[in-house]
Amino acid sequence: MPESEKSRLDEILGEAANIIRDAADSQMLHLLGDGILDRFVCAIAEPRAAREGTIYQYLLENKNRLTLIASLRHALHVNYSIRGIVDGTEVFVSPHYLQWFADSVLFLQGQERFAGLIGRYDGRQVAFAIAARDRREGDTVGPEDFLFVPVEEARSRAASVTTSFESADLQRAVDELRTLLVTRETMEGPYQEFLMKNPWVFGAQYTAIQSHRALDDTNLPDFSAVRLRDGARDILEIKPPFIQLFKADGSFRSEFLQAWDQAERYLDLARTQRQYLADQKGLRFENPHCLLLLGHDLSEEHRLVILRKERMNPAITILTYNDLLSIAAGTAAFVLGLRKK
Repeated sequence: MPESEKSRLDEILGEAANIIRDAADSQMLHLLGDGILDRFVCAIAEPRAAREGTIYQYLLENKNRLTLIASLRHALHVNYSIRGIVDGTEVFVSPHYLQWFADSVLFLQGQERFAGLIGRYDGRQVAFAIAARDRREGDTVGPEDFLFVPVEEARSRAASVTTSFESADLQRAVDELRTLLVTRETMEGPYQEFLMKNPWVFGAQYTAIQSHRALDDTNLPDFSAVRLRDGARDILEIKPPFIQLFKADGSFRSEFLQAWDQAERYLDLARTQRQYLADQKGLRFENPHCLLLLGHDLSEEHRLVILRKERMNPAITILTYNDLLSIAAGTAAFVLGLRKK
């Protein structure tokens, strides 16, 4: 490269650095988020796509370019993960590449740089995320896939699990649920027993799950679940995982519609007969929610239909058994992560 081109490059990059440095934070996405930054990085070293030759040959042929990329990555990794003390424990707080909320910032917090729990800060409080949905490789991840729990509530949730379960118990429970699904256990009983033993698997929001507490002579939900935050109850209705939910034309089968109708009926009774249920049954309901657990390995098309149905009644959350497994694994990681902090 002629020295004149090197001087021109220095001048251009110097001017660009000055513009970027002096810009307001609110302008950064407009300046660099339209793909120009990606073009700059790819100009240093083109990502290795499907091509002839081995990975090592690619490294050899682009040794100096890739060394610059590695140096850039190292500088970013070291300089932009912020070391601090949280609750007496040293942690790293790092920026996150996903930013879904206009009024707050997402970050990563853990004992390693750019790793750990997903956190959210809105200027008033910190919340941490628990996985709320099953997501498969290639799926687009959005805010609806997580529960963001304020830090004080997060500590309470973790503490409620800590008092009853050791670390090994959490992973053992996740493995037990996975085994039930892998072996295609079709009976409802083992899943009911599992949930009663492990009420924490729903994001540690319940202290107990109790079975077959009749609301009246005809309404008998599978479970009521005691909420950690206020001691009131939600309703949990369970169906076996492998029942068919959809007809060949993509519409709901009667099994699903019956389960949905049950959920609506139980919620209506819990709301309209709240005083009776508290006085006569010892069941306290305050703004109850219903979790409807059914289905396994649904297609993406069917999952979208489920989500549309769910939006028709925000008091009902439909979870597949894939979702439950994801929440259980996410809750275990969440609790263990908070313990380390």
